[in-house]
Amino acid sequence: MHSDDGYWTADKVIEAGDRFRILLAIENDEAVGYLDITYKYDENEPYDIFVQEEYRGRGYGKAMLARAIELNRPKGMMVLTETDNTAAIALFESLGFCRRPGGNSITAWFML
Repeated sequence: MHSDDGYWTADKVIEAGDRFRILLAIENDEAVGYLDITYKYDENEPYDIFVQEEYRGRGYGKAMLARAIELNRPKGMMVLTETDNTAAIALFESLGFCRRPGGNSITAWFML
């Protein structure tokens, strides 16, 4: 699902198991979404949340992010998204992230 030539490609994330957790959304034995997140820091960050287009709107993104928050406790978590990504912003806010606007992106924190 994630194979562009960006720095954190799927292969690189998988190889960095000492730094990342990977969560999968599965439907009918098929991976329909994934989330990769750092886990060893005091404040961790999901790098990618992706759900295949035909499976969007079914709650997979929210379920994966909620599970990531649960696994991350008691550590903090932050996300960075573009200000025009209203779907992502709504998702993060629905799970307790607080916006801190600045520039053309939004950084949000989730702390216990």
